[in-house]
Amino acid sequence: MITMKKTMFIFVVVIGIFFTACDKDTNEISNQLENINLENLYEDTEYNLDMKSFAMAVNEAVNTNK
Repeated sequence: MITMKKTMFIFVVVIGIFFTACDKDTNEISNQLENINLENLYEDTEYNLDMKSFAMAVNEAVNTNK
């Protein structure tokens, strides 16, 4: 039969494993966001200019077609 000391020991071990397993603080997305150079984010590249033209066309279509 399991005694109170064995039960408490098992409980403490399980809780200890639980907190140890949940102690990972790394986040891959935030690490990738730290490496982005914000100065180059809105440069006038071909892609950004194409997206700007597309956004303006969608904006005009939405505003004129109520």
